[in-house]
Amino acid sequence: NVIPQVTSVIDFSPGGQSELWDPPDKTLCAEIAKSHRDGVSVTIFNPSTQMSLFLALMSQTEERHGRKPKYPPRFWQALAELAFADDRIRWLCVQHDGRLAAVHIFIIDRDSALNWQIYFDKEYSALKPNQAISWYEANQFRTEGVRYLNLGATPADASGVETYKQKWGGTDYRYRVLSHRSLLGRLIW
Repeated sequence: NVIPQVTSVIDFSPGGQSELWDPPDKTLCAEIAKSHRDGVSVTIFNPSTQMSLFLALMSQTEERHGRKPKYPPRFWQALAELAFADDRIRWLCVQHDGRLAAVHIFIIDRDSALNWQIYFDKEYSALKPNQAISWYEANQFRTEGVRYLNLGATPADASGVETYKQKWGGTDYRYRVLSHRSLLGRLIW
């Protein structure tokens, strides 16, 4: 099966790397400013103190979307260990009131970064943790010479996600994914 996909890619063109980058959408800039005023702090994920909080947030997010978790806890533990040793994996979070408000995992490959996973507690939406993490890391990437930030695949039925990503000023990139399931796989699925 051929499955059409779309992602939004931000191009941090060379020049002006010393200045802070802001997305072009004024409402989004106001939300980022609000997160700063509210004292939202973006930190590196600490698996020794935050893994159980992350697993709860991941499960809650997947359940909200009507999905089962894709990966078992030991996968996340191994990924956290790898992220500690390999700076091509960036695992960032916002914690509030002893819980994780949002977690983003980025994967870097040469001059490109992919926002691979996002987990978010809607109870903390007023803090704008997703906006804070994305803005923070976009500016980190720029200073490190990363030119492209891929905001990740947008599901066809997620118009709200698509609208949100457009506010970041990226360009839509369309591609196709091939999927194959055996007869046994179809019966199990």
